Amino acid sequence: MKLIQLRLSIMMFLQFFTAGCIMPVFSLYLKQDLNFTGTQIGLILAMSAVPSFLSPVIGAFVADRLISAERLLSICHFAGAAVMGALFMQKTFYPVLFFYLLYGLIAGPTFGLTTAITFHHSTDGTKTFGGIRLWGTLGWFTAAWVFSFFCIDSRSSGKDGDLHNTLLLAALTLFLSGIYSMTLPVGLKRKNDRVALIPKDSLSVMVLPDILILSVLCLVITFVDRFYTFGGAPYLKSLGFSDK
Repeated sequence: MKLIQLRLSIMMFLQFFTAGCIMPVFSLYLKQDLNFTGTQIGLILAMSAVPSFLSPVIGAFVADRLISAERLLSICHFAGAAVMGALFMQKTFYPVLFFYLLYGLIAGPTFGLTTAITFHHSTDGTKTFGGIRLWGTLGWFTAAWVFSFFCIDSRSSGKDGDLHNTLLLAALTLFLSGIYSMTLPVGLKRKNDRVALIPKDSLSVMVLPDILILSVLCLVITFVDRFYTFGGAPYLKSLGFSDK
């Protein structure tokens, strides 16, 4: 493995390690530790849909035009660490709702940025991207193992567990990711050409039959993924599984 591929793999690992800290147990944290109602939990988790629309568009126009993608990624990670630290300290509904939405807006572009950075620095992205992206999946699983074995201590707390520690672990990982992103080589900056808010070329691609079918399938898969990711932990808890 080339050095740049190794560095990009570490970037992917850290990116999805953070997501693995938060997403699988966040709904259970809201229900079990903060005692929020089902309606409150639903509203908070629904906030993740807002960044899905706004953040990628904003990130696409800023990255490599006003600032390099690598430096924008670092800024997002540092800002995300600060917001996640603030979210860690919140115990009431509206502050949690606000900081979770704010974190989503900051973290939203980072997934697209890591993909763009990988292709920028890969000599043959079609062949190397899969192996690099695999480290993101490993990061997701590693986060679950680290959190389960080291951050939850059910026996000492006398409760179901210390699920709030997952937010602290995520904040620390985001800070480390910000430092690491600062060390990545900067890609070429694109010319400051004028680009339409909704490029016509993109729309013309979207109506192609193959792309349209793929888009519909991705939409359906995303629905299933949301239910599984956010609902998995409370469901297992209802079956009698412990946090650990």
